[in-house]
Amino acid sequence: MAISLIRCILFIGFVFTSQSAFSKVQNETRCQTVKPTHDVWGQLLKQYVRNGQVDYIAWHKNNDDRKALSRYVKSLSELCEAEFKSLDKPAQLALLLNLYNAAVIELVLRYFPIKSINDIQVDSKGAFDFNWLQARWSGSQAISLNHLENNLIRPWFKDARIHFALVCAAKSCPALLAEPYRGDSVSRQLNTQTREFFEDKRQVFYRQQDNTIVVSKIFNWYQIDFVNDAGTLKAYIIRETREATGQDIASNVKIAFHDYSWDLNQAP
Repeated sequence: MAISLIRCILFIGFVFTSQSAFSKVQNETRCQTVKPTHDVWGQLLKQYVRNGQVDYIAWHKNNDDRKALSRYVKSLSELCEAEFKSLDKPAQLALLLNLYNAAVIELVLRYFPIKSINDIQVDSKGAFDFNWLQARWSGSQAISLNHLENNLIRPWFKDARIHFALVCAAKSCPALLAEPYRGDSVSRQLNTQTREFFEDKRQVFYRQQDNTIVVSKIFNWYQIDFVNDAGTLKAYIIRETREATGQDIASNVKIAFHDYSWDLNQAP
């Protein structure tokens, strides 16, 4: 009787272990093992992005291109952890910047026509807060856009320039780069995006009459990243304004923030 009981326990343990191993293998095989290229994304950007804004109207009408975008987002979000970790850090950053921007557009197209991405509500959560991206490379299940930005991209890379590359489908967002970020060029691309952001008077404008520099609310929302880069927010803004425009701004300049338009960044 005792031997039979032991055999029964061992058999149950074997079955449980086998099922766990099978589930693990199944889970691993569901992720994408082929490292994605960004060529399709590049073609879509070239076709639908004009002057940093997106032609959602035309894109929404083209079912094939909507499907191409969905496949691209899937290929990035479901990349296996081992394949993601085998990429060097610049390539990882490029992949995540592309994923964020592509996922934002996919979400807008999914609910289009809308006037603002903030019109999207899923289970009482806004577009940036509900979980739908798989992020298999992070060991997570579904994550939100805010999680991707604030819990992964920002702490992993600690690079203030990303705020001029991540585009949230709003008019007051940075201009969307009409080419993919790539590992071998991402630092140069981020430098370009930063310079162009500071050259854009809709984002950064020095008002000489009252010695005030009026800037995007991005600098308020993510102030800690700019402080970590330059010591203070003011030092960061003065430095980058000088780099972009050659304009010298006194250290006693006052900082004010533009109103932020969440209207859709629809290309005219």
